[in-house]
Amino acid sequence: MKTIETTITVLSDGTIQLPSHSDLIIGEHRAVLVIEEQAIPTPVTERDRATAALRAAGLLAEPTLEMQQLAAESTLTLEEARTILDRTGSQSLSELILEMRGNVHPVA
Repeated sequence: MKTIETTITVLSDGTIQLPSHSDLIIGEHRAVLVIEEQAIPTPVTERDRATAALRAAGLLAEPTLEMQQLAAESTLTLEEARTILDRTGSQSLSELILEMRGNVHPVA
């Protein structure tokens, strides 16, 4: 048994839209759905609307417990991160990450 806490969307025709979960085994599963009485307030800012759309499409995920533990163990300060990024000059963050990984390909 697995517990998943997520945000669902109830559409006008009554169907329920769930974000995708790639860690689930494909096939039919017995599930119990508990829905809070009140709907989540409609997002008011563009950022909130974009976040809600990404979450509803299953493209935005909360960090896993493992990711949270890695973040908690990090000793890099915000100032150190800024210093590292300032040294990159005109490189974009994506180019810097690719370079650090050893996958240096020109970005068109």
